[in-house]
Amino acid sequence: MSDYVSFYETSTEEYLRDSCIPDIPQIIGGDFAEIMISDLLQFVEGYEVPRYKQHGRTDKNSSEHGSDVIAYKITDPEKPNASDELLAIEVKSRSASTDLTGAISEASKDSKKDRSRVAMTLSYYSMRSLKSGDRQTSAELRRFLKASEHPFIESFGIGAVVGVKNAKRQLDGRDASEFLINQNDRVFIIHKNHLMDLIREVYSRCIR
Repeated sequence: MSDYVSFYETSTEEYLRDSCIPDIPQIIGGDFAEIMISDLLQFVEGYEVPRYKQHGRTDKNSSEHGSDVIAYKITDPEKPNASDELLAIEVKSRSASTDLTGAISEASKDSKKDRSRVAMTLSYYSMRSLKSGDRQTSAELRRFLKASEHPFIESFGIGAVVGVKNAKRQLDGRDASEFLINQNDRVFIIHKNHLMDLIREVYSRCIR
């Protein structure tokens, strides 16, 4: 970043605002939701979570296609174990809305696509990690690219990030089958009243 700022004679704030920080509300909310679910998986659930979907974009308002979040648990990339796990999460954001049930339903519907998108996402992350000199992540992801030779646990789930204070009230008395959630799929919900206000404040601090 310092090389760019120096060469183009611009400020760090201008570079971040013009080239890095999204300014379309839908993209801002979606990115924040994926980052929050990634943090939850990594720091609470103990998964490794590659972050290359948000890193080094050519367009600040466009992310790469594929699974929203990929996470994994692995013992040793050089010694594949059948207990190694790969988890793909479909994330939906309703940061400016209180529609939690709508976010869950849409995430559940789109999660079905992850069955065919995981391999593409793994390949993309492997390429990006290699280009970034991140050989550890590249080696760990490579382990999951040879499923036929080295089986592993493949899991799926959904994440909903919503601007609602009381999530329990919307979900009381509801059953997972109402949202077409597969029996073994995991569900992660992050919620806060007036969430979009917090998101705007966080993003505004990124360019100060």
